[in-house]
Amino acid sequence: MKKRLLTLVLAMAMVLTLAACGSKGDDAADAATEQAAEEPAAEEEEAAAEEPAAEEEAVEEEAGMTLDEWMQSEEAQLTEEMTNAALESQGITVKLLADGNTFVYEYTMPDEYSTLSEDDLAAAFEPVIAENEKGMADLFETFESEYGIKLDGVRFAFVTSDGTTLYSADSKNE
Repeated sequence: MKKRLLTLVLAMAMVLTLAACGSKGDDAADAATEQAAEEPAAEEEEAAAEEPAAEEEAVEEEAGMTLDEWMQSEEAQLTEEMTNAALESQGITVKLLADGNTFVYEYTMPDEYSTLSEDDLAAAFEPVIAENEKGMADLFETFESEYGIKLDGVRFAFVTSDGTTLYSADSKNE
């Protein structure tokens, strides 16, 4: 189940960034996105083969974890590393952060984004965020069922290399 969450978080991060940046024909990133989309089925088959008792025990151990604790986990670190490896060629990095019970994707964008107007930034990022909101229910459900964490929402924050916020939007868990 951890792999399912990792895949979900990674896929959401990559879809958001690739669409926001207007990536066209980036074969490595496209392949990584396709792989992330295909991995859940293989991992579900693998998980079904595991002993149910072992799976229940792992869930019980993780239940009650805070979002801050999850962000310090090996799983979160691996997710961030994999996402950054996929985005490296585009000059984008991502940090996974917790703001209370809000899951934050903080994207550090290339310097050329700092020259865009607020309207241009909104026009670039709002449709992408709206598209990603379709998968939020799965993310919210996974965090609640696997870790006992009821997320308040997800924040997509786009910042410059000096930390100045270019654009930010929250998707609430309703």
